[in-house]
Amino acid sequence: MTNVTSLAFRFGLILGGVSIVWALILYLMDMHDSLDRSLQIVGAIISIVVIVFGLLEFRKRNGFLTLPQSIKMAIIISLISTIIFIIYYFILTEYMDPGMVERQIDEMMDQFRAKNPEVSDEMIVGYRKGQEMSRKPLLFVGAALIFSVLSGLIFGLIAGLILKRKKEENLDDLIEE
Repeated sequence: MTNVTSLAFRFGLILGGVSIVWALILYLMDMHDSLDRSLQIVGAIISIVVIVFGLLEFRKRNGFLTLPQSIKMAIIISLISTIIFIIYYFILTEYMDPGMVERQIDEMMDQFRAKNPEVSDEMIVGYRKGQEMSRKPLLFVGAALIFSVLSGLIFGLIAGLILKRKKEENLDDLIEE
């Protein structure tokens, strides 16, 4: 019988590695600072696929998968991969492309102004300060970890409902009764 935690840790490392490969591809294509939603959707699909493969592997090894096991595995996979990705993100923003965060905030400000032309200068300054505050390292790490737990919970719940399989009773136990 395979342990949920050890298998989840392994798949968390796999997801972290695949996420970094995806991020490096975006970096090499100079799309790493893009706010394009389709790129975020691809990242979410990658996460879902790795979590589902992890759950299927657990079910294959053990013959069953319960909803609590599914949720636990998905949360651990998400947390491990997020920790790995946070390390990559700090290397990216501190060494590989130190101006990335500022460019993203500038792009968000341009989008905000375009959608809200009637907004006062004070509101624009406040919005910018909020964006800059959300990029502070401690707040960023906290938000990323909370988001990873919530997304792992949701992915684990949905995948667990689809993939769950009850533990088959041993025939010898049924004969004795």
